Amino acid sequence: MTADPMSSADPRPTRRRLLAAAAGLPSLLSAAALAAADAKADAKAGDDAAGDVEGRAPRARDVGRKFNADGSPMTFEGNTIVGHLRPQGPDYETFDAWLDIARELPRHGFARKLTQTPASSWHVTLFGGVNDVDRGTPAWPRGLARDLPIAEVNRLMLQRLERLDRPATGPCAFVVDTRTPATLRHDGTLGIPLRPADAATDRRLAEARDAYADLFQLRRPDHETYRYHVTIGYFVRVLDEAEAIALRDATADWCRRLAARGPLLIPAFHYCTLRDMFAFRELRPA
Repeated sequence: MTADPMSSADPRPTRRRLLAAAAGLPSLLSAAALAAADAKADAKAGDDAAGDVEGRAPRARDVGRKFNADGSPMTFEGNTIVGHLRPQGPDYETFDAWLDIARELPRHGFARKLTQTPASSWHVTLFGGVNDVDRGTPAWPRGLARDLPIAEVNRLMLQRLERLDRPATGPCAFVVDTRTPATLRHDGTLGIPLRPADAATDRRLAEARDAYADLFQLRRPDHETYRYHVTIGYFVRVLDEAEAIALRDATADWCRRLAARGPLLIPAFHYCTLRDMFAFRELRPA
């Protein structure tokens, strides 16, 4: 059995250590990419069980959940509360700057392992709702029958929202958070990190999230630490070291350029239903 490459008892300079030291930001690399790097190091050290490195590395988290291995979307029915980026009107130039990411992505080698989400679906999630695939897990609302059809769940949550005694969240401004790594997250998404533009907006969003957690009877472990973002794509294959570094550099550049344009305004949040991750149907302001 090969020793743990992160153990202090094993001083060998594995690729994980070398890459972390060179990049200075090991959190920018996916666990999958790091696992692939360690597998290569093990193979060079004579690990008889190394086998096929690509086969041993964990696949992207959302393959088999939201996307097929070929990048096509899987059925992922449910509901959510999101605010779409608006492509027209006074925000057109800002949206067009975000579109530059979609224009440039195909020129990068790592793009072949990525499924881009349609620009029409780009959004900021305020509160993640109920998904059909989460029955029987902690992500299923307390007290909700596990065999309730998802269409009925969607209708029930809409009814609860209509009875909620609070105004809609309204317009919110965000800024690109250049302090947060914007590369491959642990959940296998390519996202641009955001933060509320000011303290008042931050409080308003937090109050809304608390209200919706009570409404849905659903409070996830990251409820207090949730980070806003816009997801541009989902990785369906793990990255090698060179691709992970190229991704880090590309997203850092995109974040700098988007941040220089100033705040991103989300005009409104809506309760939406979805069939997959390519489209979100707005049903009611939230």
